[in-house]
Amino acid sequence: MTLYRKSMMVSKNFITDEKKIIQRGKAYLTPMKHYHVKEFESIMHPANKVEVKDFGYNSVEEALFEIFNTTESYICRNKYGNIVFVGGFLFLKILHKCLLYLQIV
Repeated sequence: MTLYRKSMMVSKNFITDEKKIIQRGKAYLTPMKHYHVKEFESIMHPANKVEVKDFGYNSVEEALFEIFNTTESYICRNKYGNIVFVGGFLFLKILHKCLLYLQIV
């Protein structure tokens, strides 16, 4: 079975295999995996995509992979299984914790 989200198909197996770190009702937070990058990019609002480029990234995919590769990153799915948040904790010597996020508007 697959769930359809705009132009992206996501296997139901991926969603059911996700480890739920925090859960409230049917919404949950789970560690970000490589397949979340394309899924989130496909559902981002166009205005958010422009903002990502304003921050100096060549593409949304580049920004999301930087979050994935340089932070302890997570996604949040709502009760319908849609990603509504991508974020991560960045640990630096000067800054203890910095929350980076991109949110669907």
